[in-house]
Amino acid sequence: MSYMSTDLKDTKSRAEARYTIPNLANACRALRLLGGHEEGLNMTAIREALEVPHTSALRILRTLESEGFVQSKGRNFLLGPAFLEMGASHFASFNLRKAALPALQQLVDKTGETAHFCVPSGYQSLILEVVESPEPVRVASRPGTLADIHCSATGKVFLAYLFRDEFDEFLSYQALTKRTANTLVSSEALEAELDQVDRLGYAVDDEEYHPGVRCLAAPVRNIEDLVVGSIGITASTQRFSKKMIPLIADKVKAVAESMRLP
Repeated sequence: MSYMSTDLKDTKSRAEARYTIPNLANACRALRLLGGHEEGLNMTAIREALEVPHTSALRILRTLESEGFVQSKGRNFLLGPAFLEMGASHFASFNLRKAALPALQQLVDKTGETAHFCVPSGYQSLILEVVESPEPVRVASRPGTLADIHCSATGKVFLAYLFRDEFDEFLSYQALTKRTANTLVSSEALEAELDQVDRLGYAVDDEEYHPGVRCLAAPVRNIEDLVVGSIGITASTQRFSKKMIPLIADKVKAVAESMRLP
């Protein structure tokens, strides 16, 4: 009886091995490994943990990076934004999204424009939740959308309050893509903009991401006074003119300051 049991186990193991892709298995192991290290791991640590040659580890990580499951930050590799994109629809059960929804509705009621709440995802801004404007013509992005942080209002908030000390590293990691004629693609101009964000307490995307679209966002802090998110509005430039910026800024900042997330 014992002999038969061992024989069946061996047969099952051989059958499983036939349908296992070694590098895919190693990629899964790499993701589990990175999931346990919030600060990331360098190539040497990953290669040694996987017990694979340097070239194999590099190919695995670069493939995962190209698909968004891994991102490089300096010499380290971390889990990438694809996990947040895939899981965005499941955030309903989390306190962060639940806490944001009433504030977003309040912002829509105060401004009449689409409101969105974002969290940082690497050096990008992830739209976690959106409450749309009641206006028949409105501008909105779907939850789960990733936005460049150098030309989005929520992203500038993260650059100013979370990543300012990492500005040079950010520039080496991500190009300042010119999306419109208004996009800031000079590091000097962007730094000056971030100084203004820090001084005013809000950020503006002045047709820098999409022509004809203006956005404004303010930082959201947790109970320890750390910036954990960004809340803002998106509107057409026809409804949200430049002269309205101070008024909208006051409303967005008031709602942002009323939020104290876990």
